[in-house]
Amino acid sequence: SINGGDLYARCWYKKGPELMETIFRECKLIIFNENEIKSLTDLKYGDNAMDWDMEKRIRKLDDEYSTSVIVATMGEKGCMVGYDGDIITVPAERVAEIKDAVGAGDAFTAGFLHSYLKKEKLEDCARYGNLVGAQCVQHNGARGFELPPEIIQ
Repeated sequence: SINGGDLYARCWYKKGPELMETIFRECKLIIFNENEIKSLTDLKYGDNAMDWDMEKRIRKLDDEYSTSVIVATMGEKGCMVGYDGDIITVPAERVAEIKDAVGAGDAFTAGFLHSYLKKEKLEDCARYGNLVGAQCVQHNGARGFELPPEIIQ
């Protein structure tokens, strides 16, 4: 799997599109946030991609890298998962108060991978990723919070 960064999305394509292509073709799971997906598709597909919505961007990447699961985290909008021609949208978990968003993407990835490695359905992986990410934002800092027992799988 690969969990990108905006810097990686830009640098890979500008400095080494062949390397990026190889990595993407070999990865089974690609998790980027919404901005990273936009940067990557804008650079890769040029002006054609500028007006695309997130679903079209994921669909285009899914078409090209059909061996991969493509995940876009979208903060309070939840996430989208593209795989084998299908797009799944999973809404974000509601939280009473957002204290700190630092680490929310990493928390999402941990939750998603936890379910993915247990071979659960992709929608359930996304739902659990959203749930763990939502727990993270309700605390100050990316570390030191515990998941409530009722959500631990």
